[in-house]
Amino acid sequence: MLEQIKKAMRLDWRQLYYVTHHLSKRSGRSHVDIFKDMVQCYQKEGYTWLNYLTFGFDEITDPKQRSTYLSEYRDNTKIIHACNPKENMDIIEDKAKFNTLYKEFIGREALDLREVDYRSFRSFLDRHPIFFVKTPSDCGGDNIERILTENISNPKELHERLLKKNQIVVEEAVVQHPKMSEISVNSVNTIRIGTTIDPEGKVAVAYMTLRFNTTDAYFDNASMGGAFTLLSEEGEITHPGYINYPREHSFTLHPATGESILGFQIPMLEEVKKLVCESAMVLPTTRYMGWDVAISPEGPLIIEGNSIPSVELYQARIHMDDGLGKADMMQELLGLKLR
Repeated sequence: MLEQIKKAMRLDWRQLYYVTHHLSKRSGRSHVDIFKDMVQCYQKEGYTWLNYLTFGFDEITDPKQRSTYLSEYRDNTKIIHACNPKENMDIIEDKAKFNTLYKEFIGREALDLREVDYRSFRSFLDRHPIFFVKTPSDCGGDNIERILTENISNPKELHERLLKKNQIVVEEAVVQHPKMSEISVNSVNTIRIGTTIDPEGKVAVAYMTLRFNTTDAYFDNASMGGAFTLLSEEGEITHPGYINYPREHSFTLHPATGESILGFQIPMLEEVKKLVCESAMVLPTTRYMGWDVAISPEGPLIIEGNSIPSVELYQARIHMDDGLGKADMMQELLGLKLR
């Protein structure tokens, strides 16, 4: 009971109020009915309110159809516990340690300020006119800064500030492939690719989701104006772009450019798939990973790895042609029994 009270206190109730009203208008159900249904879906099956919104459970009410969608707190938790050893996750979820382990796949220079001195940092500045700094464990774009070297008046002071704020991950900026820049104004657009390794050790690409910004921001995170769309097996955009937070929205014409996103083709697709499959085998005992991949003019590179990938990016109802989620697919690829 105490834990449930703590979770309730952490909820964004203003956002939840918007969601229940939004879904009430869409489905014709009462606000109270929507909220009660959300609570039951959470308590019984582990679906969060954002799962509920993204999967369209205000309109999908058949329990059998709902069960085809993987939930965050029940199904995803089962997958992670069964497939990803904690000792590996501790490395993967530390961005600096990840950069070290996957150095041959990240395609850019990176520093861990816990491991190098000021002279190394100062030398890095001489080589890179633009770079990014991050904390090792934050997600969703939190505590990431884009820094222009020419604007640094006191490198020593900057170094001290980064250490104090725990922004110890320092990375050379990625130069994006011109084709990928067509889909967004400023951000490096990443492809979230899920890889699985079955009990016999066979690696597979489970899904590919393109994330891109709809504003002039430099990040593709949903909290910063980012949208996403599920790609076809051929790497083509065949469905609308979708935003589920903070306000649900879908589109086929890019909000910033006015151009249609449908038919956009990811370049170097075979190289992209090869990269993630090779990366997956660095820690083969971690059998489920979500890779954020960027594409430079020279080829694809890994931005970061996620050992707890969200279930929403590859199960948005707007991208499901048959109205069914991906539970069967993930059970088959991982050799797990979830249902």
